[in-house]
Amino acid sequence: MRSISASAAALLFVITLSMAAPAETFKKSVTLPNAVEVNGKTLPAGDYKVKVDATGSSAQVTFLKGGKEVASAPAQLKVLPAKQNATQVQINTASSTPRLDEIDFIGTTTGIRFATNTASAGE
Repeated sequence: MRSISASAAALLFVITLSMAAPAETFKKSVTLPNAVEVNGKTLPAGDYKVKVDATGSSAQVTFLKGGKEVASAPAQLKVLPAKQNATQVQINTASSTPRLDEIDFIGTTTGIRFATNTASAGE
């Protein structure tokens, strides 16, 4: 009897965890108008595929060019108040190297916000 109770408790725990933080993966396209820094790596201006692997509000974002990974960075998912009419890119130009801060995707209420670097926290 004790074994059944332990198994049921473990199963309930796993189900609760999976419901609390559903995993989601999606790909979108983005055009960077200028070279920007993402997680310490400079991405030249151009077109990229962005793969977002999200769990809850946390995400790992991978930038792909020609099918190959060129950069990856942690980010937070953001719920926007309305569907976007265009993909919008927000760039922080306060330092000598412009840094990618956010991407809001066309046709969705989803955006991603990149963590700021600790070295630039005083900006």
